[in-house]
Amino acid sequence: MKKHQQDGPGSLDPTFGEDGLIALPVFADQDRFVTGLQAYEDHMLVSAMTTENLEARYAMARFLENSQLDPSFGAAGLVFGTFRPQAVSGTETIAIAPDGSLWVVGWMQSADKPFTPLLAHFLEDGSPDNHYNAPYCYQSLDMPAGHNLLLHASTLHAGTDHVLISVNTQAPCGRNHARLYRLGLQGEPGFASAAWIDIAHGADEVFVTSVIQQDRTFLVAGTLKTDEQRSQGFIARFHDDGTPDLSFGEQDAFQVYSAPGLDRDIAFNQLLQRPDGRLTVVGHLPHAQPEHANAMVWQFIGDGTIDATFNAGNPAVVTFSVDSRDEWQAATLHADGKLVVAGHASRYAVHLARYTTDGRLDQAFGEDGLTHLDIANDRSMAISALSPSATLLAFNGRGPGGFVGLLAKFRN
Repeated sequence: MKKHQQDGPGSLDPTFGEDGLIALPVFADQDRFVTGLQAYEDHMLVSAMTTENLEARYAMARFLENSQLDPSFGAAGLVFGTFRPQAVSGTETIAIAPDGSLWVVGWMQSADKPFTPLLAHFLEDGSPDNHYNAPYCYQSLDMPAGHNLLLHASTLHAGTDHVLISVNTQAPCGRNHARLYRLGLQGEPGFASAAWIDIAHGADEVFVTSVIQQDRTFLVAGTLKTDEQRSQGFIARFHDDGTPDLSFGEQDAFQVYSAPGLDRDIAFNQLLQRPDGRLTVVGHLPHAQPEHANAMVWQFIGDGTIDATFNAGNPAVVTFSVDSRDEWQAATLHADGKLVVAGHASRYAVHLARYTTDGRLDQAFGEDGLTHLDIANDRSMAISALSPSATLLAFNGRGPGGFVGLLAKFRN
């Protein structure tokens, strides 16, 4: 592994793990794949998938601030298993509830059924909450008939009295479809008349990547694919009862975006809301030739219109390499308003950047605002503002036994 810069902001923290990196310990077989990350108080919580006798299992690990496994969580810091006996199982993402308990979006599959999405509840120590939908700790989430679950494409928000989940599926014809669930803490339907709503925009395919709870409304963001196979970013707003908030956006509560002046497609991979209500998206500008795709950051004010104070209202575009598909996959905000983003140029490099509040690359971070790790990886990652002085990134490297989930701590 090679590092772009040896010390200073943007460098790995050598006091964390081994030279700034922690590999998830082996749960059973060698394979362990990170799916989610939460940093809180003095702990770091990771959801993952592993295998046991080559069959998929859900997994979680919790680390202390000193990068050691937390002995008060599960068995010596680790939890793994199946949601039902003889059902292969996995996780999609994880969230920590205000009471400290854990919500997990996962899936299971048995011999005669496709992948079934589910919501599971665990106690703070990692043990299953067998009072939730007893005798199991989970409830299945309804999918459209005949659809297949798209893995590593779900989101989760845990509130004081409800959870919000988004799931993406694919129809037999190959079209993407997005569904959003709102459930009470005992699994009861949370919308006015149902447990879920479908996120639809005319004849376009919809792929959801982010859901943000607001005061009596929630935002949904992602990417649309038109009949002409063009990609457009979108942000939509709904009331808590699941009805569209028609005061937002240009049509049916949707604000739809194309890359201005570039005649380029655009895809939104994550939406963040700043404390002042401004909305920041990260993603990429797709291209028919993947090596011409570029990573981008764009910002809007709270009503979804373009924020002219951030990079003069234009997407802030970065090219890592002239012959690779570049995109930002994940982002986090620090208390000073600076944005740290993480993404890929290829399966052999992980890139990070830091942006100032006006959309410029922060020259104090890495080299000219950018840094990278040369390490074989998969395109799934999560990032968190661990503290004012550090950023935590979870991603998946590759080893001889399969995937190896990794945590990296970068100085700010």
